[in-house]
Amino acid sequence: MAYLLIFVRYLAVILGLLSFWGCSSLPEADKFPSYTIPFDAQTQLASQALPYINKHPKLTGFYPLGDGQEAFLARLALIYGAEHSLDLQYYIYRDDNTSSLMTYALYQAAERGVRVRILLDDMQSRNDESMAQLASHPNIDIRLFNPFAERSARIFGFISDFDRVNRRMHNKALIADNAFVITGGRNIGDEYFAANTSVDFGDFDILMLGESVPEISVQFDLYWNSKPSTAYSADSGHPFRV
Repeated sequence: MAYLLIFVRYLAVILGLLSFWGCSSLPEADKFPSYTIPFDAQTQLASQALPYINKHPKLTGFYPLGDGQEAFLARLALIYGAEHSLDLQYYIYRDDNTSSLMTYALYQAAERGVRVRILLDDMQSRNDESMAQLASHPNIDIRLFNPFAERSARIFGFISDFDRVNRRMHNKALIADNAFVITGGRNIGDEYFAANTSVDFGDFDILMLGESVPEISVQFDLYWNSKPSTAYSADSGHPFRV
């Protein structure tokens, strides 16, 4: 009988917690739609792409990025070369050496006037305060896809709100000035760029130009402006569902 009473008490506590998390919701905030900045033939990246585009209209050119370090350097080259826009969409974006270098490059791009939009899946735990500081830059906009209401105990989100939070975004793309795209299997983190001595993924992505670039930009805008895409509040340091 004593064990039964203990079990009932624990069950009541668990059900109470689930009820609390199940009733918790993300406050609403303003989210305004935005769209890809059109291809500008006068940009530096366009000048690199146009000879191939003009020679092979209606086709897509691609360069395979099988080596992790080459894939990382290709991303940095696009970020440093961008003049108008950078759109990034990733499932995982870690807080390690390569990720920090890439984030700093994005910050430098924003400082020189480039519009930076970053859309991240919210499966990975991340420092909301650091994200909010980055989002406070006037040229940087960060959104989370289908965020968890409970930031520190996400497992309860799966228990109390499974149908919603089980919808994750695995897309991976970096679009620079709507002229070049890198897309494929790699997320952002040391293990994806051969910079981790203990783990090295045999991953693959491609650098693209031409016909497929605006098509990828359209899919980015669809995700960016969708209902599950949540504006990041620089004021509070927490994402808000809209």
